Amino acid sequence: MNTKTTLDQDIYPAILALWSILATTGILLIDSQISPLALALLAMIVIFTTTRLFAYSGILSMLAATVIYLASYFAIFPFSSLAALFTPVSVVVIFIATEGLGALLMRQMRRKNVRVAKDLQLLTDLIQYDAETGLMMWKHANQKLDAELARCRRYQKTFSLVLLEPSDSTYEHLSSGDRKELNLSIARLLLQTCRVEVDIPFTGRHFGVILPETDTNGAIVFARRLLSASAKKALLDLRIATASFPGDGVTSEELLANCEAALKTAIDTAQSIVHAEARHTSEEVDVVSPLTAPVPVEAPNKSLADHFDELGPDEYLLTFSEFHNMADIPLVQENLTNFKEIEEATLLEFTEGKLVFKLKSKVDLSDKQFTDQLRNRLKSNWLIRNQRTGK
Repeated sequence: MNTKTTLDQDIYPAILALWSILATTGILLIDSQISPLALALLAMIVIFTTTRLFAYSGILSMLAATVIYLASYFAIFPFSSLAALFTPVSVVVIFIATEGLGALLMRQMRRKNVRVAKDLQLLTDLIQYDAETGLMMWKHANQKLDAELARCRRYQKTFSLVLLEPSDSTYEHLSSGDRKELNLSIARLLLQTCRVEVDIPFTGRHFGVILPETDTNGAIVFARRLLSASAKKALLDLRIATASFPGDGVTSEELLANCEAALKTAIDTAQSIVHAEARHTSEEVDVVSPLTAPVPVEAPNKSLADHFDELGPDEYLLTFSEFHNMADIPLVQENLTNFKEIEEATLLEFTEGKLVFKLKSKVDLSDKQFTDQLRNRLKSNWLIRNQRTGK
């Protein structure tokens, strides 16, 4: 916003204030008998015109002030001649002029405010880096992600995406000021760990880094460096997810979805580093769906009771073996919660291709009919989703 714009906005209240002073002086000179009433009505017009408490508030306040003033004036000073109309007519003219000028100035101010808001939005869109942390804003980082993926696809290169967040326990008892300081600490950690002018650290939806020319092993090494550096800071207990092109995604959306799913798993299971493992070959998609191998639901008083004694009689375990695509976890959870028999589905574990959910239900879920229905529904929805996305 330049100096001229600021002056343009300041001049309208100044004009209205100057007019109000002149109008007040005029009323005092014209009407010496009931000027306090006239001044009060003038103030009412100014307030309703500038604040616009409701539609047409300025005009309605001016009309009300005119009626009140004329009724009061002629109640005290009965009409005797045309010369007696000079005072009330002059005051009413001041009322009308005040409302008209105020409405005009407010319209101009609103137009200026709209233009200023557009200019500010344009400036915001042009700003690439967050002023507080010094990291690239997510909007621009997303564009960098698309550009890096296109480059790697063209030249058959690889790159990785890293997302991170503090653990929930880190945030639990922090004030807003301490949380701000924590975010600044994470930003400084990223800037210190990244390769200068090569890696792209960013903030927004998550803290994260785009790592050009970095494969899966390199991304995990980078994540370990982050953990090692964060261990020196008492408040930094990080959860980190990594995903690499092309192994974990062939589009930026797929890569980001897999990495976000890995981050959610890291947070839910309290793992420090989780790498997104996804399968993309057409043969594997047709033959080995990650949603086609659920083992039967088991009640906690059966074979897994020694590990889940804390689960009540209305809670069950559902285990998926051969589960490899972390981006499918939300799809599984959505399908589970769509069963009216299931009150709650909570992710307990995802390690080495094994996915475990805790189910809460008042109904016995251990019968084969339910598990067959669940398996068929998951397989059907998984195939529909992949046909829609073109996998």
